[in-house]
Amino acid sequence: MYRGVLAAAVALVFFVPAASAETNYTIVRDASIGGFARGATVAQAIEVFGTPAARQIDGDTCKLTWGAHGVTMETFYLNLGNEGPNPCGPQGRHRSTTVSGEKWKTSKGLEIGDSLADLRKLYPRSLRETPVSWRLLTRREFGLSWPSLEAKVRGKRVVAFKVYGPRVLG
Repeated sequence: MYRGVLAAAVALVFFVPAASAETNYTIVRDASIGGFARGATVAQAIEVFGTPAARQIDGDTCKLTWGAHGVTMETFYLNLGNEGPNPCGPQGRHRSTTVSGEKWKTSKGLEIGDSLADLRKLYPRSLRETPVSWRLLTRREFGLSWPSLEAKVRGKRVVAFKVYGPRVLG
């Protein structure tokens, strides 16, 4: 009987997947941030990054922070004037995510800490939007062009990336 229990315990150790997989620190175009899809929910962000270290609600928007991963996410819940669910709750929708920390990079190979010259080489069609913000990718939504992936640059070095979720008219 003890051999059966021991065999089952060994099987669990070797065949049950780990609850927390290693974090992916790659932004794929403007579609995915470390495996989190740009149009996903707070519940899906928690599946990818774990429980946020902080949640700050302000009306119909929420700021979630995962400091260990260098992730700050803004979410919303469109309630159209009705008392609706919490934007920090599971159904809150992704508005934007800013990532920082040396582990983060884009699928084209631009990394936090890279030079402005590297940015221009990897994203030759990038546009300087503000003194610190460079638009790397654009999406057309509702007939307009919107930034979808930006790099924040200070001292001619990339210090952060920002990915925007789908635009919502409301």
